[in-house]
Amino acid sequence: MQDLKVRVKEIKGHCDIMREGDYFIVRGSKLSIPESPYFCYWAIQSVAPMLPAKQRKIDEQGDWMATRARREQGVG
Repeated sequence: MQDLKVRVKEIKGHCDIMREGDYFIVRGSKLSIPESPYFCYWAIQSVAPMLPAKQRKIDEQGDWMATRARREQGVG
């Protein structure tokens, strides 16, 4: 699995917890917030379903994500 650095790109609406540029790191199943004591739970919840997929390498033969990506690009 690949490590991820998830960074706040923009904030729509009001947030008194985070600022643009804040980030958290995902290593395996561990989540760390290195430079800030807090990160918005709702923001993490919104991206959490995508994290395991983004951690994977999709170059394995028969991987459904790689197959779908090639199909969407018109390859294969």
